[in-house]
Amino acid sequence: MGWTKEDLTNYSDFENVTYKVELNGKVDIILLDEEKKVSVHNYGMKKLVEDWFQSDTGLTTEEKEKLKGLL
Repeated sequence: MGWTKEDLTNYSDFENVTYKVELNGKVDIILLDEEKKVSVHNYGMKKLVEDWFQSDTGLTTEEKEKLKGLL
């Protein structure tokens, strides 16, 4: 898993960044060039997804329904 350059906006300060989902549900956002990471607990990811989902995500209704189905 991880992001490609196409997944990031033009406003991203880092081009070589990826993420890793651990078996325990924690997520690491990794800056590959600097070998640094942000590690987020599962409840932190819940908060992030909730805040994002309640914003104007730009997703179609179909895309939102697909995500809801995954939950």
